[in-house]
Amino acid sequence: MRWNIKSKVPETFIKKFPEYPPLVLQLLYDRGLDTQEKIDEFFNPDYLGDLHDPFLMLGMKEAVGKILKAIARREKIVVFADYDCDGICGGVILESVLKVLGANLGNIYIPDRHIEGFGLNKKAIEEIKEQGANLIITVDCGITNREEAQLAEELGMEVIITDHHEEVVGKKPETIVVDPHQRGDKYPFRELAGAGVAFKLVQALRQGHSAELSRSPQGKLSPENGLANGNKIPDGWEKWLLDLVALATVADMVPLLGENRTIVKYGLVVLAQTKRSGLRALMRAARLNPVLKKKATIDAASMDKMVSHIETGRYSFFTNLSGHTLGFILGPRINVASSLAHANIAYELLATDMEDEAERIANQLEEINRSKYELIEKIIFDAEEKLKEKPMGKIIFEASDKWPIGVVRWAAQRLKDKYGRPAFLFNITDGQAKGSIRSIPQFNVVEAMEQCGELLEKFGGHPCSAGCRLAEENLDKFKACLEKIAEEKLKDGDLEPTLDIDYQAQASDVDWRICDLVQGFAPFGQANPSPSFLLSGAEIAGLKTVGNGDKHLKMELKLKIDGGEKKIGAIGFNHGIKCEELKINDKVDIVFEFLVNEWNGNRELELKIIDIKQKI
Repeated sequence: MRWNIKSKVPETFIKKFPEYPPLVLQLLYDRGLDTQEKIDEFFNPDYLGDLHDPFLMLGMKEAVGKILKAIARREKIVVFADYDCDGICGGVILESVLKVLGANLGNIYIPDRHIEGFGLNKKAIEEIKEQGANLIITVDCGITNREEAQLAEELGMEVIITDHHEEVVGKKPETIVVDPHQRGDKYPFRELAGAGVAFKLVQALRQGHSAELSRSPQGKLSPENGLANGNKIPDGWEKWLLDLVALATVADMVPLLGENRTIVKYGLVVLAQTKRSGLRALMRAARLNPVLKKKATIDAASMDKMVSHIETGRYSFFTNLSGHTLGFILGPRINVASSLAHANIAYELLATDMEDEAERIANQLEEINRSKYELIEKIIFDAEEKLKEKPMGKIIFEASDKWPIGVVRWAAQRLKDKYGRPAFLFNITDGQAKGSIRSIPQFNVVEAMEQCGELLEKFGGHPCSAGCRLAEENLDKFKACLEKIAEEKLKDGDLEPTLDIDYQAQASDVDWRICDLVQGFAPFGQANPSPSFLLSGAEIAGLKTVGNGDKHLKMELKLKIDGGEKKIGAIGFNHGIKCEELKINDKVDIVFEFLVNEWNGNRELELKIIDIKQKI
């Protein structure tokens, strides 16, 4: 694996912020935190100060007016949500405020991932009409569904689009659209998740409802029950939705900077004390034990064990939940519903307030999630057996009628990471091939598919993550087309897996002070990944394998510092095989992350080995 150390911070940046050590300056610079205002917002997010006015978003005023009018007239409102974690969470968020406002709600509509696909569709529109709906509000989809929105209006329904995807010329619906990526929108932060946009709508509805009550006779908006019955929704009520907004934000892999970071920091604290039966049950099923503590009630040592914290003026709140909790534990369990069953299962979990029902659904999702990993391993095994039969090309392109389409994307990601080249994996059903594609930065798969467009029935996505559909009989031609493009675009050096390294650390950087400063960058996620560092010339003072099957490498490293030396432990998960290549007194270069090891009430600073090479 090739190691790539990021370019060093410019001297001008170092002089601008002399109070920070070089390692921290590197992390700040790489995240675009180049002003004191941005740095302060990053390290000390403030809910009231950092979240922007929702009415700055184009279409928000019109959307709020339309929804409040529909509520007052007792018109039936149906939420149409995407089938992934972002859409499901956003749908629950929006329904939560509509219920509080006393809306006449129909059943939420979440499309079948495998049958209906992404976004609005004719079948869904017709079914929603049969419910007697007057207004459809989309969540996390709809910005490209011009024809479908027009059909809904022809059937006598109104449509409000809330989305966060890019606008496509000629496909934007001619209706009310709330999407920070639409042309002409001047909202200060464009990178919200779909659930984040839904949350901004919730904020706007609360403000709009309060304004209406101040101008209108009591109860005008809704003659039914709920807070809308002449009562103002309490300030801060929407904060209890931040657990879902945070989960969706991390799961959808939008940048964890700016407003998103504030949402996630506060959302983790809300999640630790969530009122949602479904989230509590899901954490129990995943063997998560959330902890929430106040600064004033715990000692400094126990506070250090907490991963995330926020300050609210009077108190600091600490929790052991993290971005990893959201992105790698809870998010996948929500997403797996649509991949191997139907997203309605996950929606029912998050929407229920019945503990026994939540427990049942959470356990059901846990079983589905467990089966997902078994399927991924089988797909990877099958694909690698096929790869053995021929020389490795510049792309991986394999298909089978035994690979579930809902799982191939994870297998494609694993194969791309392992072999350092684009991976195209296909499920074949009834003569149709549906593909999931994961690529490297040097190969834009959307551009490549455009060049092979006459062979495809449908394709789309992002440069490194996309999907497509074509007739099975065209698979060989499609492969040949892609291989020709890859031969022209990709050099041999592009196909070597690369490990990006944030900074070359010195032995003096390996201490609790620097570790704590690095932890201050949490929660980690997209655009703010957990930092990795290079330590060169460490001497092996202890060496052994540990774990079931000796899979892991356990080392003690001797570091030279200030004319003396110090020792520190290091653990390399799944690096046990490298023990045969190493011996005591060898000098090694390691890429590592800081790791706090807790056992029997003790805390020890260790290094988590990402990769290791003998020093030449």
